[in-house]
Amino acid sequence: MSFIKSKLAKRIALVAIVAIGSGLLWRNVNSTGAGLDGFKLKAKTAATVDKIFISPNDRDQNYLILEKKSKDNWTVSDGKNVYNTDTQYVYRILRWMLPRLQVKNPVPDGAKARVEREMALSANKVFAAVGASLCLTLFVYVPYVRCAREQKRLESVTK
Repeated sequence: MSFIKSKLAKRIALVAIVAIGSGLLWRNVNSTGAGLDGFKLKAKTAATVDKIFISPNDRDQNYLILEKKSKDNWTVSDGKNVYNTDTQYVYRILRWMLPRLQVKNPVPDGAKARVEREMALSANKVFAAVGASLCLTLFVYVPYVRCAREQKRLESVTK
């Protein structure tokens, strides 16, 4: 009896094909898309960041500036008031979260114009700087935030 014709060989071949297919699928699903290798902030760069500017895309909310005053002293400012921050939380953002950021869902080519328009209207902008040079720009888009604002605008227009 030939090995290729045996049931055992067919089962081994099937398991090998399923394993290879699963590996390729896993690699594709966990990929952030082509050309996004420079998206992540390097850990060394994250450690040198001394200013973070967060700008919500809502006129009713103020921007926030996290600024490093000395080695272990960060402050947060909303344009009117300045507060000291818990430095450990800032370091968690810089040294743990920012280097691990990745694109959740790459945008298909057909939807780019719509997504760019939505992000221009609704996304929060986050800028990180080392000295005077910008080292990271993020647009954080949460769809339901715009829906809540639109609901608020509709209520004010109908009154």
